Amino acid sequence: MQPLDRRLQRRVWNRVYGNFHGILSKRQRERLQRCLRCSMDNLAFYEGMSNHNLYADAFIRLAAETKEQIKMLRQMLQM
Repeated sequence: MQPLDRRLQRRVWNRVYGNFHGILSKRQRERLQRCLRCSMDNLAFYEGMSNHNLYADAFIRLAAETKEQIKMLRQMLQM
């Protein structure tokens, strides 16, 4: 499956959620930004642990899933 280009991603998000930009309250935006910062911290940790002797595969998978989560959070925040 090919990655979606940015324009197509926005069209999909707008179709599913409507025009999301401007709908978020200041508090919701702050919470999403906090989630984004935490996810970025988690990603750095997971990538740092990707050479772990026993759990390398788990950390690699967690890093990949966290990258997707960061991508979605950025889309919601229109970043």
